[in-house]
Amino acid sequence: AMNVASLSARLHDARASGMLEGLVQSGVAAVLLDGGGRVVGVTPAAEASFRPDFGVREGRLWSANTVDARALGGLAAFAYDATSSDARRRVFIRGHGRSRPVVLTALRILGPALDQLPGARLLVTLEDLNPSQGDITADLHDLFGLSDAEAQIAMALHDGLDVLSIATHRDVKAATIRKQVASIFEK
Repeated sequence: AMNVASLSARLHDARASGMLEGLVQSGVAAVLLDGGGRVVGVTPAAEASFRPDFGVREGRLWSANTVDARALGGLAAFAYDATSSDARRRVFIRGHGRSRPVVLTALRILGPALDQLPGARLLVTLEDLNPSQGDITADLHDLFGLSDAEAQIAMALHDGLDVLSIATHRDVKAATIRKQVASIFEK
């Protein structure tokens, strides 16, 4: 009976190790959180996304930016209770002086994966929003409720264009762009 229990424990550990190894081998930037929002695993790709203003401190995701810290609290609330009014499945980390923001998306760990990732309840992926890696207007739409035009204007502002240049490029009046910029900041 002892050998069967030992073999079962080793198989369980091997499956968990295999799932984590799969995340590592695929280069996924991911953090595993337990039901209380505490970090129970981090892939090397996720560690590479951390900076002095954002990372893991005292076993929890942490940010020096107070707005980011509140958003991370919502992510922890999602780990504890997805129906909570504070729960957030996606958060946007700006940091202090960060050249590119990071989007964190939480996925609940369910079914057999619960056995294979002991203690983990959320798989949080990190996506570094590098505009050169592709179009992020969909992310801006999802995260902030921006229209396609507002997302494109936000990206143009990020790229250093001024209101008049954006208006000229879009063939609209500068006043129109100013109204859209005001709408972006309201959202």
